[in-house]
Amino acid sequence: MSTQVTILTAVLDGQVDELRAAIAAVPLGDDSPFASLPGTHNGRWTVVTMNDTPRPRFRAGGLPAPMLTCSGTIDIDPAEWLRALLEELGERAGSIWSHCAGWAEAPDKVAYLLAHRVHSMLEFATWDAPVETVRRALVQRRAAEQLAVRSQRASDAELVAMYRELIGR
Repeated sequence: MSTQVTILTAVLDGQVDELRAAIAAVPLGDDSPFASLPGTHNGRWTVVTMNDTPRPRFRAGGLPAPMLTCSGTIDIDPAEWLRALLEELGERAGSIWSHCAGWAEAPDKVAYLLAHRVHSMLEFATWDAPVETVRRALVQRRAAEQLAVRSQRASDAELVAMYRELIGR
């Protein structure tokens, strides 16, 4: 069963641009630190400021400060996932969360993140399958798509050869 993890931390005064630069330096796609984390369906960081809020009614209560969200859909224990995330990030973890209130003073970084975990009100993407099952299905889907595109004008023999190359059976 998957679960949502959302960590919400206040960004220190005047550090939004540096934080956004630190996040922008993190690789994307298959090179993303989220891509190699066990049990991770997806993950992301977002910096939210008052200027990012589209409707005035959301601004009425105000944000106490610009906020950093780190969120993920996972199918392992949240503390285990956060520990693996920090390990995968290495020094990058500090380059990101050092712009957040309390990070520098926190002796236990996993405990710091867990203390800033908030309830996820909207689960936008969940699966009832483990990550590896989802990844295998996506690989098979890409192979089927390639087969469909490449086989448009193939003879029977060419189609069988393409099928064996792409699908592997």
